[in-house]
Amino acid sequence: MPGKPKAVRQPDGALRRAVLYTVAMRALYAAAALALGGRLTADPRLIRSNDFTGRLMDPGRRLSYALLGVWERFDTLWYLHIAQAGYDRQKAIVFYPLYPLLIRAAAWIAHPPLAAALAISTAAAFCFAWGLQRLIELDLPSSAAARALVLLAVWPGSFILFAGYADGLVLALTVWSIYFARQGRWWLAGITGLFAGSAKAVGAVVAVPLAYLAWREDRRRLPLALLPLAAPAAFSLWIRAAGYGSAAAAYAAHWHTRVAYPWTTLGAAFRGFVANPPELILRLNLILLLLACLLLLTRGLRMEYRLYGLAAVAMFLTKRTDPLLQSTVRYVLAVFPVFIAAAALLEDRRRGMAVLCGIFGLLNAVLLLGFWRWSLLV
Repeated sequence: MPGKPKAVRQPDGALRRAVLYTVAMRALYAAAALALGGRLTADPRLIRSNDFTGRLMDPGRRLSYALLGVWERFDTLWYLHIAQAGYDRQKAIVFYPLYPLLIRAAAWIAHPPLAAALAISTAAAFCFAWGLQRLIELDLPSSAAARALVLLAVWPGSFILFAGYADGLVLALTVWSIYFARQGRWWLAGITGLFAGSAKAVGAVVAVPLAYLAWREDRRRLPLALLPLAAPAAFSLWIRAAGYGSAAAAYAAHWHTRVAYPWTTLGAAFRGFVANPPELILRLNLILLLLACLLLLTRGLRMEYRLYGLAAVAMFLTKRTDPLLQSTVRYVLAVFPVFIAAAALLEDRRRGMAVLCGIFGLLNAVLLLGFWRWSLLV
Protein backbone atom coordinates (compact mmCIF):
# COMPACT_ATOMS: atom_id res chain seq x y z
CA MET A 1 0.00 0.00 0.00
CA PRO A 2 1.47 3.35 -0.91
CA GLY A 3 1.91 5.66 2.06
CA LYS A 4 0.20 8.97 2.45
CA PRO A 5 1.86 11.77 0.52
CA LYS A 6 3.88 14.02 2.75
CA ALA A 7 2.45 17.46 3.38
CA VAL A 8 4.33 20.12 1.47
CA ARG A 9 5.39 22.91 3.76
CA GLN A 10 4.30 26.26 2.42
CA PRO A 11 7.05 28.86 2.02
CA ASP A 12 7.05 31.59 4.64
CA GLY A 13 6.01 34.65 2.67
CA ALA A 14 6.37 36.86 5.75
CA LEU A 15 9.99 35.79 6.09
CA ARG A 16 10.77 36.54 2.43
CA ARG A 17 9.09 39.94 2.62
CA ALA A 18 10.96 40.78 5.82
CA VAL A 19 14.29 39.93 4.17
CA LEU A 20 13.39 42.03 1.12
CA TYR A 21 12.28 44.95 3.30
CA THR A 22 15.46 44.88 5.39
CA VAL A 23 17.87 44.60 2.46
CA ALA A 24 15.99 47.20 0.41
CA MET A 25 15.82 49.78 3.21
CA ARG A 26 19.44 49.34 4.24
CA ALA A 27 20.56 49.66 0.60
CA LEU A 28 18.25 52.62 -0.08
CA TYR A 29 19.53 54.62 2.87
CA ALA A 30 23.15 53.89 1.98
CA ALA A 31 22.58 54.88 -1.66
CA ALA A 32 20.83 58.10 -0.62
CA ALA A 33 23.67 59.06 1.73
CA LEU A 34 26.24 58.28 -0.97
CA ALA A 35 24.35 60.34 -3.57
CA LEU A 36 23.94 63.33 -1.26
CA GLY A 37 27.62 63.24 -0.33
CA GLY A 38 28.96 66.70 0.50
CA ARG A 39 25.45 68.18 0.70
CA LEU A 40 25.03 66.64 4.15
CA THR A 41 26.74 69.59 5.80
CA ALA A 42 25.57 70.81 9.19
CA ASP A 43 25.99 73.86 11.37
CA PRO A 44 28.98 73.08 13.65
CA ARG A 45 27.05 74.62 16.55
CA LEU A 46 24.34 71.95 16.14
CA ILE A 47 26.97 69.23 16.24
CA ARG A 48 28.84 70.64 19.23
CA SER A 49 25.59 70.98 21.19
CA ASN A 50 25.54 67.16 21.42
CA ASP A 51 27.66 64.91 23.60
CA PHE A 52 30.60 62.77 22.44
CA THR A 53 31.09 64.56 19.11
CA GLY A 54 34.86 64.93 19.42
CA ARG A 55 35.73 61.96 17.20
CA LEU A 56 33.08 61.84 14.51
CA MET A 57 33.81 60.18 11.19
CA ASP A 58 35.25 62.44 8.48
CA PRO A 59 32.57 63.11 5.78
CA GLY A 60 35.41 63.05 3.26
CA ARG A 61 35.49 59.25 3.56
CA ARG A 62 32.48 59.02 1.27
CA LEU A 63 31.74 55.30 1.29
CA SER A 64 32.41 54.80 5.01
CA TYR A 65 30.45 57.95 5.81
CA ALA A 66 27.47 56.80 3.71
CA LEU A 67 27.43 53.37 5.33
CA LEU A 68 28.24 54.38 8.91
CA GLY A 69 28.97 58.05 9.54
CA VAL A 70 25.53 59.43 8.69
CA TRP A 71 24.07 57.40 11.55
CA GLU A 72 26.54 58.75 14.12
CA ARG A 73 23.92 61.01 15.69
CA PHE A 74 22.28 61.89 19.02
CA ASP A 75 21.22 58.81 21.04
CA THR A 76 23.56 56.58 19.04
CA LEU A 77 26.53 58.40 20.56
CA TRP A 78 25.15 57.70 24.03
CA TYR A 79 24.58 54.01 23.35
CA LEU A 80 28.14 53.70 22.01
CA HIS A 81 29.52 55.49 25.05
CA ILE A 82 27.61 53.26 27.48
CA ALA A 83 28.70 50.16 25.56
CA GLN A 84 32.34 51.16 26.06
CA ALA A 85 32.39 53.06 29.37
CA GLY A 86 29.24 51.92 31.16
CA TYR A 87 26.94 54.18 33.17
CA ASP A 88 29.57 56.67 34.29
CA ARG A 89 27.27 59.69 34.78
CA GLN A 90 23.70 60.46 35.78
CA LYS A 91 22.77 61.74 32.34
CA ALA A 92 23.21 58.24 30.89
CA ILE A 93 20.66 56.45 33.06
CA VAL A 94 17.72 57.31 30.80
CA PHE A 95 19.11 54.74 28.33
CA TYR A 96 18.23 51.13 29.11
CA PRO A 97 21.02 48.52 29.16
CA LEU A 98 20.13 45.76 26.67
CA TYR A 99 21.12 47.57 23.46
CA PRO A 100 24.52 48.82 24.71
CA LEU A 101 25.22 45.35 26.13
CA LEU A 102 24.55 43.83 22.72
CA ILE A 103 26.78 46.44 21.08
CA ARG A 104 29.57 45.60 23.49
CA ALA A 105 29.22 41.89 22.70
CA ALA A 106 28.91 42.36 18.93
CA ALA A 107 31.93 44.71 18.83
CA TRP A 108 34.12 41.63 19.32
CA ILE A 109 33.10 40.63 15.79
CA ALA A 110 32.04 43.85 14.05
CA HIS A 111 34.32 46.85 14.24
CA PRO A 112 34.11 49.78 14.83
CA PRO A 113 31.41 49.67 17.55
CA LEU A 114 29.18 51.83 15.33
CA ALA A 115 29.13 48.99 12.78
CA ALA A 116 28.10 46.61 15.56
CA ALA A 117 25.30 48.98 16.61
CA LEU A 118 23.97 49.23 13.05
CA ALA A 119 24.21 45.48 12.53
CA ILE A 120 22.10 44.90 15.64
CA SER A 121 19.55 47.51 14.54
CA THR A 122 19.34 45.97 11.07
CA ALA A 123 18.80 42.49 12.51
CA ALA A 124 16.18 43.91 14.90
CA ALA A 125 14.37 45.70 12.04
CA PHE A 126 14.22 42.37 10.19
CA CYS A 127 12.89 40.55 13.26
CA PHE A 128 10.27 43.24 13.81
CA ALA A 129 9.13 43.15 10.17
CA TRP A 130 8.89 39.36 10.27
CA GLY A 131 7.16 39.21 13.67
CA LEU A 132 4.68 41.95 12.77
CA GLN A 133 3.60 40.04 9.68
CA ARG A 134 3.35 36.74 11.55
CA LEU A 135 1.17 38.46 14.14
CA ILE A 136 -1.08 39.96 11.47
CA GLU A 137 -1.42 36.64 9.66
CA LEU A 138 -2.97 35.08 12.77
CA ASP A 139 -6.12 37.09 11.96
CA LEU A 140 -5.83 38.60 8.47
CA PRO A 141 -4.68 37.44 5.01
CA SER A 142 -1.06 37.78 3.97
CA SER A 143 -2.02 40.71 1.70
CA ALA A 144 -2.78 42.73 4.85
CA ALA A 145 0.63 41.82 6.28
CA ALA A 146 2.28 42.99 3.04
CA ARG A 147 0.40 46.31 3.18
CA ALA A 148 1.45 46.82 6.79
CA LEU A 149 5.07 46.28 5.80
CA VAL A 150 4.83 48.86 3.02
CA LEU A 151 3.29 51.35 5.46
CA LEU A 152 6.10 50.66 7.91
CA ALA A 153 8.70 51.33 5.20
CA VAL A 154 7.31 54.80 4.40
CA TRP A 155 5.99 55.83 7.84
CA PRO A 156 7.48 59.20 8.93
CA GLY A 157 10.56 58.57 11.04
CA SER A 158 10.71 54.82 10.29
CA PHE A 159 14.31 55.19 9.12
CA ILE A 160 15.23 55.27 12.81
CA LEU A 161 14.78 51.49 12.88
CA PHE A 162 18.01 51.30 10.87
CA ALA A 163 19.90 53.86 12.98
CA GLY A 164 21.93 53.13 16.09
CA TYR A 165 18.84 53.36 18.28
CA ALA A 166 17.05 50.75 20.42
CA ASP A 167 13.63 51.32 18.82
CA GLY A 168 13.82 48.40 16.40
CA LEU A 169 15.06 46.10 19.14
CA VAL A 170 12.22 46.87 21.54
CA LEU A 171 9.64 46.56 18.76
CA ALA A 172 10.97 43.18 17.64
CA LEU A 173 10.90 41.82 21.18
CA THR A 174 7.43 43.25 21.80
CA VAL A 175 5.72 41.76 18.74
CA TRP A 176 7.32 38.35 19.23
CA SER A 177 6.33 38.35 22.91
CA ILE A 178 2.70 38.92 21.96
CA TYR A 179 2.95 36.36 19.16
CA PHE A 180 4.26 33.71 21.55
CA ALA A 181 1.48 34.52 24.03
CA ARG A 182 -1.18 34.12 21.37
CA GLN A 183 0.36 30.76 20.47
CA GLY A 184 0.18 29.68 24.11
CA ARG A 185 3.98 29.61 24.51
CA TRP A 186 3.96 31.57 27.73
CA TRP A 187 7.50 31.01 28.90
CA LEU A 188 8.84 32.39 25.62
CA ALA A 189 6.34 35.25 25.82
CA GLY A 190 7.41 36.21 29.34
CA ILE A 191 11.16 35.98 28.70
CA THR A 192 10.93 37.89 25.40
CA GLY A 193 8.84 40.53 27.16
CA LEU A 194 11.45 40.73 29.92
CA PHE A 195 14.08 41.52 27.31
CA ALA A 196 11.76 44.12 25.77
CA GLY A 197 11.55 45.85 29.15
CA SER A 198 15.37 45.79 29.28
CA ALA A 199 15.66 47.58 25.93
CA LYS A 200 13.48 50.65 26.60
CA ALA A 201 10.94 51.70 29.19
CA VAL A 202 8.11 51.30 26.68
CA GLY A 203 9.09 47.65 26.33
CA ALA A 204 7.52 46.95 29.72
CA VAL A 205 4.13 48.02 28.28
CA VAL A 206 3.96 44.61 26.60
CA ALA A 207 2.85 43.37 30.02
CA VAL A 208 -0.55 45.00 29.32
CA PRO A 209 -1.58 42.82 26.34
CA LEU A 210 0.07 39.77 27.90
CA ALA A 211 -1.90 40.26 31.12
CA TYR A 212 -5.12 40.73 29.14
CA LEU A 213 -4.52 37.50 27.22
CA ALA A 214 -3.59 35.60 30.38
CA TRP A 215 -6.64 36.88 32.26
CA ARG A 216 -8.93 35.90 29.44
CA GLU A 217 -7.41 32.51 28.62
CA ASP A 218 -5.44 31.12 31.57
CA ARG A 219 -4.99 33.17 34.74
CA ARG A 220 -2.24 30.87 35.97
CA ARG A 221 -0.05 32.59 33.33
CA LEU A 222 -0.36 36.04 34.91
CA PRO A 223 3.07 35.89 36.64
CA LEU A 224 4.71 35.24 33.27
CA ALA A 225 2.60 37.96 31.66
CA LEU A 226 3.82 40.50 34.21
CA LEU A 227 7.46 39.47 33.90
CA PRO A 228 8.31 42.42 31.57
CA LEU A 229 7.69 44.80 34.49
CA ALA A 230 10.63 43.26 36.37
CA ALA A 231 13.19 44.73 33.96
CA PRO A 232 12.55 48.46 34.52
CA ALA A 233 12.03 47.80 38.24
CA ALA A 234 15.42 46.08 38.50
CA PHE A 235 17.12 48.80 36.45
CA SER A 236 15.58 51.52 38.61
CA LEU A 237 16.79 49.81 41.79
CA TRP A 238 20.28 49.42 40.32
CA ILE A 239 20.70 53.07 39.32
CA ARG A 240 19.48 54.19 42.73
CA ALA A 241 21.91 51.81 44.44
CA ALA A 242 24.68 53.22 42.22
CA GLY A 243 23.91 56.70 43.56
CA TYR A 244 22.42 58.19 40.39
CA GLY A 245 18.93 58.79 41.75
CA SER A 246 15.83 58.31 39.64
CA ALA A 247 15.36 58.50 35.90
CA ALA A 248 12.78 61.27 36.48
CA ALA A 249 15.44 63.35 38.23
CA ALA A 250 17.91 62.73 35.41
CA TYR A 251 15.34 63.76 32.80
CA ALA A 252 14.59 66.98 34.69
CA ALA A 253 18.24 67.84 35.32
CA HIS A 254 19.73 67.01 31.91
CA TRP A 255 17.10 66.39 29.24
CA HIS A 256 14.61 69.31 29.54
CA THR A 257 11.91 66.81 30.44
CA ARG A 258 9.70 66.42 33.48
CA VAL A 259 7.05 63.96 34.52
CA ALA A 260 3.47 65.15 33.95
CA TYR A 261 -0.02 63.77 33.62
CA PRO A 262 -0.71 62.70 30.01
CA TRP A 263 -3.64 65.12 29.70
CA THR A 264 -1.42 67.98 30.90
CA THR A 265 1.11 67.31 28.14
CA LEU A 266 -1.63 66.88 25.56
CA GLY A 267 -3.34 70.13 26.59
CA ALA A 268 -0.07 72.06 26.30
CA ALA A 269 0.50 70.50 22.87
CA PHE A 270 -2.94 71.63 21.66
CA ARG A 271 -2.23 75.15 22.87
CA GLY A 272 1.11 75.10 21.08
CA PHE A 273 -0.60 73.79 17.93
CA VAL A 274 -2.68 76.96 17.56
CA ALA A 275 0.07 79.34 18.68
CA ASN A 276 1.32 82.08 16.41
CA PRO A 277 3.86 81.56 14.91
CA PRO A 278 3.24 77.82 14.77
CA GLU A 279 5.88 75.26 15.64
CA LEU A 280 5.82 73.07 12.53
CA ILE A 281 7.49 70.04 14.09
CA LEU A 282 5.05 70.22 17.02
CA ARG A 283 2.17 70.21 14.56
CA LEU A 284 3.57 67.18 12.75
CA ASN A 285 4.13 65.36 16.04
CA LEU A 286 0.62 66.08 17.29
CA ILE A 287 -1.02 65.12 13.98
CA LEU A 288 0.81 61.77 13.90
CA LEU A 289 -0.03 61.14 17.55
CA LEU A 290 -3.74 61.85 16.95
CA LEU A 291 -3.70 59.71 13.80
CA ALA A 292 -2.23 56.85 15.83
CA CYS A 293 -4.94 57.23 18.48
CA LEU A 294 -7.70 57.26 15.84
CA LEU A 295 -6.31 54.10 14.26
CA LEU A 296 -6.22 52.43 17.68
CA LEU A 297 -9.95 53.10 18.02
CA THR A 298 -10.97 51.58 14.69
CA ARG A 299 -13.40 48.67 14.70
CA GLY A 300 -11.96 45.21 14.30
CA LEU A 301 -8.64 45.83 16.04
CA ARG A 302 -8.01 43.20 18.69
CA MET A 303 -8.49 44.42 22.25
CA GLU A 304 -4.97 43.46 23.39
CA TYR A 305 -3.48 45.57 20.58
CA ARG A 306 -5.73 48.50 21.43
CA LEU A 307 -4.79 48.30 25.11
CA TYR A 308 -1.08 48.11 24.29
CA GLY A 309 -1.25 51.10 21.95
CA LEU A 310 -3.17 53.34 24.35
CA ALA A 311 -0.87 52.39 27.24
CA ALA A 312 2.19 53.20 25.12
CA VAL A 313 0.76 56.59 24.10
CA ALA A 314 -0.08 57.37 27.75
CA MET A 315 3.51 56.51 28.74
CA PHE A 316 4.93 58.85 26.10
CA LEU A 317 2.69 61.68 27.25
CA THR A 318 3.94 61.41 30.84
CA LYS A 319 7.14 63.02 29.53
CA ARG A 320 6.57 66.74 29.10
CA THR A 321 9.51 67.84 27.00
CA ASP A 322 10.85 71.22 26.04
CA PRO A 323 10.12 71.63 23.14
CA LEU A 324 6.74 69.94 23.48
CA LEU A 325 6.25 66.42 22.10
CA GLN A 326 9.89 66.16 21.17
CA SER A 327 10.69 62.82 19.45
CA THR A 328 7.00 61.87 19.22
CA VAL A 329 7.46 61.00 15.54
CA ARG A 330 9.83 58.26 16.70
CA TYR A 331 7.77 57.25 19.72
CA VAL A 332 4.66 56.66 17.58
CA LEU A 333 6.57 53.90 15.79
CA ALA A 334 6.36 51.85 18.99
CA VAL A 335 2.58 51.86 18.66
CA PHE A 336 2.78 49.03 16.10
CA PRO A 337 -0.99 48.26 16.07
CA VAL A 338 -1.44 51.37 13.91
CA PHE A 339 0.12 49.44 11.01
CA ILE A 340 -2.35 46.59 11.54
CA ALA A 341 -5.33 48.93 11.69
CA ALA A 342 -4.22 50.97 8.67
CA ALA A 343 -3.54 47.84 6.61
CA ALA A 344 -7.04 46.54 7.37
CA LEU A 345 -8.68 49.88 6.54
CA LEU A 346 -6.86 50.18 3.22
CA GLU A 347 -8.00 46.81 1.91
CA ASP A 348 -9.27 47.27 -1.69
CA ARG A 349 -8.33 50.97 -1.53
CA ARG A 350 -5.34 51.05 -3.84
CA ARG A 351 -5.60 54.74 -4.65
CA GLY A 352 -5.83 55.68 -0.98
CA MET A 353 -2.86 53.42 -0.22
CA ALA A 354 -0.81 55.04 -2.98
CA VAL A 355 -1.64 58.58 -1.85
CA LEU A 356 -0.91 57.82 1.80
CA CYS A 357 2.39 56.13 0.93
CA GLY A 358 3.39 59.11 -1.20
CA ILE A 359 2.71 61.61 1.58
CA PHE A 360 4.34 59.48 4.26
CA GLY A 361 7.32 58.64 2.08
CA LEU A 362 7.99 62.32 1.39
CA LEU A 363 7.75 63.19 5.09
CA ASN A 364 10.07 60.29 5.94
CA ALA A 365 12.64 61.55 3.42
CA VAL A 366 12.48 65.12 4.79
CA LEU A 367 12.90 63.89 8.36
CA LEU A 368 15.79 61.63 7.34
CA LEU A 369 17.60 64.51 5.65
CA GLY A 370 17.11 66.66 8.73
CA PHE A 371 18.40 63.87 10.97
CA TRP A 372 21.52 63.44 8.85
CA ARG A 373 22.09 67.21 9.04
CA TRP A 374 21.95 67.12 12.85
CA SER A 375 18.44 68.51 13.29
CA LEU A 376 16.77 66.87 16.29
CA LEU A 377 13.49 65.95 14.59
CA VAL A 378 13.03 62.39 15.78
